[in-house]
Amino acid sequence: MRWPRLAQDILYECGVLCPVVCALRRRRVSWWNIMRFTSLRVLASGEYRERTIIDVPEKVPIYSRFDLLAYRELFLLDDYHVAFWAPSLADADAPRVLDVGANVGMFAALCRTINPKVRLRCFEMVPDCAPVIRKRMMDMGHRDVEVLTCVVKSRDGDPVPVVYDSPFAPGNNLGRTTGTHTETVPVVSLDSWWDRAGMAGVPFLVKIDVEGAEGEV
Repeated sequence: MRWPRLAQDILYECGVLCPVVCALRRRRVSWWNIMRFTSLRVLASGEYRERTIIDVPEKVPIYSRFDLLAYRELFLLDDYHVAFWAPSLADADAPRVLDVGANVGMFAALCRTINPKVRLRCFEMVPDCAPVIRKRMMDMGHRDVEVLTCVVKSRDGDPVPVVYDSPFAPGNNLGRTTGTHTETVPVVSLDSWWDRAGMAGVPFLVKIDVEGAEGEV
């Protein structure tokens, strides 16, 4: 890891340390594991491991420091305001959830912890994320998940190149023009995919987090 990046990560971690520690303590996490959690978030490798690197209260598999970032944002810092939608999701009978901009599948994991019968359809443009999402769901004992590698827009279109450095780093977006990896992926709209998949009714929940292109999706 480059030293400027390490310094940046440390400063960011210091800024969110208090709410993260409070959230972990509410989950009865020991001080020793809180120290491990904090240090791994900065020092652990960005490469994905086959086994979890630390146990978290919700039993969500954590394979790298990018997972810890996503877990912290969704489970500890509540970036998606869970209280507004979790009660209805928990009470639903096999709800269908569309996760657009799935990244490493942490939102899918969150939905699975809320309702084990959830039916997940994940859309992510970075191809390397798909096997990680599938593995996480399998390790959680969840089989009703489909992962689609594509760019989601307002209508279907020609395949487009996706440029990125780390496949799993947050902030990957279609506007990038420089990076170490380039992959060409299809462009789909949710409406056309829904029709082709022969889905009945409407989805229970649609989450869209695509780095500023939510309106077009």
